[in-house]
Amino acid sequence: MITPTGRLRGGSGVGSPTAIQAALDAGEDPGQTPVGAGPFMLEDWVPGQTIELVRNPYFSEWKPGLPHLDSLTFENVPDRTQQAASVTTGTAQIAGTIGGAATQEMVDGANAIVTQTGGGAVLNMNTAVPPFDDIRARQFMLYAFDRDILADANAPGTPKVENIFPETSPFHNPEFDLPAPDPERAQALLDELAAEGKPLSFTMLSVAQPDQNALYNAMLAQLAAYENVSMDIEVVTFTEQIARSTSGEYQLLPWGMYVIAPVPGLYYQVRPDGFLNYGRYSNDVINEALEDFKTADTVEKQKAIWDVVQEQMLLDPPVVLLDQGINTVGFADGFYVGRTVNLGTLPLWDEVGYIAE
Repeated sequence: MITPTGRLRGGSGVGSPTAIQAALDAGEDPGQTPVGAGPFMLEDWVPGQTIELVRNPYFSEWKPGLPHLDSLTFENVPDRTQQAASVTTGTAQIAGTIGGAATQEMVDGANAIVTQTGGGAVLNMNTAVPPFDDIRARQFMLYAFDRDILADANAPGTPKVENIFPETSPFHNPEFDLPAPDPERAQALLDELAAEGKPLSFTMLSVAQPDQNALYNAMLAQLAAYENVSMDIEVVTFTEQIARSTSGEYQLLPWGMYVIAPVPGLYYQVRPDGFLNYGRYSNDVINEALEDFKTADTVEKQKAIWDVVQEQMLLDPPVVLLDQGINTVGFADGFYVGRTVNLGTLPLWDEVGYIAE
């Protein structure tokens, strides 16, 4: 079975602590020789191109009869249109994609499990280093852009995020809808920074794939209307982008703040010690409010806390929210996908297989 995926994000699993420690002791990267307990084992890997997996013969001792497939081949196809087309044309049996247009193509031409999340794609600002350690630089980013344009550039056919919580969430509050562009306010912030000898200049850490290239160009086009601001792009491998996001060696990063439940999705992105807080964000008001979460035993009490979080994220923004989270696993006729995990981006691989005729 063949599945195309962006950035080869096609699998997940629990690594062997013994194998991980042995690799570290040998000065090696554990990710280069993975050993785990999942339904498949690594057979071959061409970084950035393909991953070949074969059935784990011991997996059925835990889940008899699974996995259904003998092998899996992942192909790196970063273009979302091509991801969808590979399934609708029969080139591949399954594909994971993000965004409205690619999702609709798979819904119309094949089969799809679609997960709509809260939050969405973001521009993640590193608040620990210049220039985004200055709240005015972050506020400029919030007010400067027409996010409809950025959302469509990053994920064609996908609406922009209006509110971090969808209307179906008990924590949705329209008072904290994201603001419309305000060019005058944005320019005033730039002028204030420039007057202090700090004209805004930043670099976006990107990978070589169509959505991030389109996003950069859309941002650059809108920034041309402003004075005292410049933007550059640094293109790296996906592995390096991940490493630098966790080490904090970046200024601006195309990323995601996808929220199905606010814990852990949002909670750990705004706590200073949160494992998802790649932007090193810290807000005293949010920190104090989240301390009350331990005893917030009703939806009403929790909503009061998330109201504080939302309000502060507009006053002291850690990210710029772009396109809504529309995560899709598409699959061809005659193929079975039961359930998805990881915010709807992956199937449970042991369950997928061909439908018996």
